[in-house]
Amino acid sequence: MIIHGLLKRIDKADDELKRSRMREKLLWFFIVIGVLIAMLSANANEHKGSSGTKTVLELA
Repeated sequence: MIIHGLLKRIDKADDELKRSRMREKLLWFFIVIGVLIAMLSANANEHKGSSGTKTVLELA
């Protein structure tokens, strides 16, 4: 009876640890994606208007 209860507590702690690790991985994933989007957006704004297509359209 004591061992059964102890096993339940260990299983519950393991499940909680798995959930917190999954949350941490998701958090890192969204941080990385957010930083990449910010970098791409800043890069796109920096080079806005310097593409060759704009000059071609102005000439036409």
